[in-house]
Amino acid sequence: MKPLPLYERRGSAVLWWLNKAQDLHGAAAVIYHAMCNEGIEIKKEHGLEEGYSFRIALPGVFAMNAGLSLELLLKAIILIKKDGEYSKIPKIHNLSKLAEKSEIYSLFDTSQKHLLETFSAYIVWAGKYPIPTKPKEYDDALKISEKSKTTHKEGGLTLEKTYPEMVLNWENYDNLWEVIMSEFWIKYGEKYNA
Repeated sequence: MKPLPLYERRGSAVLWWLNKAQDLHGAAAVIYHAMCNEGIEIKKEHGLEEGYSFRIALPGVFAMNAGLSLELLLKAIILIKKDGEYSKIPKIHNLSKLAEKSEIYSLFDTSQKHLLETFSAYIVWAGKYPIPTKPKEYDDALKISEKSKTTHKEGGLTLEKTYPEMVLNWENYDNLWEVIMSEFWIKYGEKYNA
């Protein structure tokens, strides 16, 4: 039997997908660290302007990288389920749909499902563009954002509270990562160690 061309071998290699997911996970960690610590040395070393703020500039970039890491990990699970047939991996960025296709969506609680929706928007546009290609995508993103908040009136003021479990931070992202990674190794073990 003739070996598969390199393109197809890489596309069907589950561990390549895992490695790329881990690379993006590591990049998200570095970005998050810089975002939280302002990286003064980095700014000096690379000539960034004095007023440049990682806390302002990096949240969307963190969310995009974090979301992409989850996307690749979910696609690796789908690849396991599809016996390494790369062509059967959905060409989408919607993490909720990918979680459904990988048959692990039910493992997530309501807050985690909300985070999957939010990270999806950052993968598609919010992590790299000021606006999406369609106004409806922008409206949808605003609706997703509103789900993470509650408002109430108190003494003539409107107060807004964000649910901490729905915030795009390292802890919430890493909890998603751990759930998906755990399922990856379970499914990988069932398929390749059986």
